[in-house]
Amino acid sequence: MSILFNFKNFGTMKRLALLAHCALVALLRAAPVTRVGMEGSPQNQSQFPAAVAAARSLSRKLVDAVGRTHAACVQSPSFTLDPSSDTGKWQYMAASLGIPAVPALSPPSNGSMVDTDTLKQIMIGLQLHEGLLKAIWPYLSNREPLDLLQADIKELTEQIYQILELLEEPASLQPPSVNLASGLTDYQVQVALHLTLQQLQSFGHNVFRILRYMMPPEPED
Repeated sequence: MSILFNFKNFGTMKRLALLAHCALVALLRAAPVTRVGMEGSPQNQSQFPAAVAAARSLSRKLVDAVGRTHAACVQSPSFTLDPSSDTGKWQYMAASLGIPAVPALSPPSNGSMVDTDTLKQIMIGLQLHEGLLKAIWPYLSNREPLDLLQADIKELTEQIYQILELLEEPASLQPPSVNLASGLTDYQVQVALHLTLQQLQSFGHNVFRILRYMMPPEPED
């Protein structure tokens, strides 16, 4: 007995049921996938992974640029980017110089891939560091490294803004106010720049990790 399927001899109702089933399967495969915790149109959702990947790349670029800037502009060999070198003295100096702490970042919770509040906190932190570098810039003779670093900060800030637009959660690009102490001595300038770069490096690492949580899972084979 042949096991080949003869569609012509198949009952009319059964043929219609089979066609309907095939059409439903095709429709489900073509339907856009809505990611957990993500709002916005299907078109925006399709652009989201590439936008997050670009932001992750820019955050890594920023961290690398911080190291180059520190090496080029911070003259004291005792000032290193190693976080373990922090002491109560430096914390006191940061407060006295008017260097604020950055917003705390935490990964999305409750099974959500996307947290727009965290993305907005990232923008605030980036704008804060850009403002600090602008305040320190006039005191330096070697300003080009700071110019390049500020351009990297601005590029990442604009990319985070684009992600928020895709999520239909636009945020203001108005930078927060920075009140760095005036009339800094050469030593205070070095301390202010060192602490700002050290904080920016740590913040950049945290941004990279947060964006990794927002990447969609790899499709299964």
